Amino acid sequence: MADVYTTLDDHDNALQCYTDALEESHKLGDEKTVNALQNQLLNKIAVVHVTNKQYGTAADTLEKALDYQKNVQSSIRGDLLGMMHQLGTTYTLSGDIDKAIECYQECFETCQDLHGMMTPEMSSTLCNLAILYHVKACIQEDGDEMEEDLLRRAHQCYQEALK
Repeated sequence: MADVYTTLDDHDNALQCYTDALEESHKLGDEKTVNALQNQLLNKIAVVHVTNKQYGTAADTLEKALDYQKNVQSSIRGDLLGMMHQLGTTYTLSGDIDKAIECYQECFETCQDLHGMMTPEMSSTLCNLAILYHVKACIQEDGDEMEEDLLRRAHQCYQEALK
């Protein structure tokens, strides 16, 4: 209904509907859904405030929306970690070592960005990377420079996982 009021330039009723929806959104239960919905509603409220040239109020509303967005992004990144780890495992089991390495590297980098310190998940991911680097080194020709580089990477991953 609020979108209809906004389209009709009935900003007072639009704000009232958006505000009512924002208050009711707390009752939904699922935090991810609530944060995403509240983010959208706050953005729409801010648009109405900008249209009404209430820039200070719009800025305050967008600050709140930004907080919700950060919560949503953190939740999404956590989900992404699980998917990337599972994908790495799947590629490992299918024998696609290069794809598995890519997945575990992305998983490690995302985990590092998310947590900022070594976690058990990061250690596990580093150990998986070390194993894959070692396996890949074993299938290289003896004396190949790539073999040495892969073994060095495997050693670095093991050392980092122990921290």
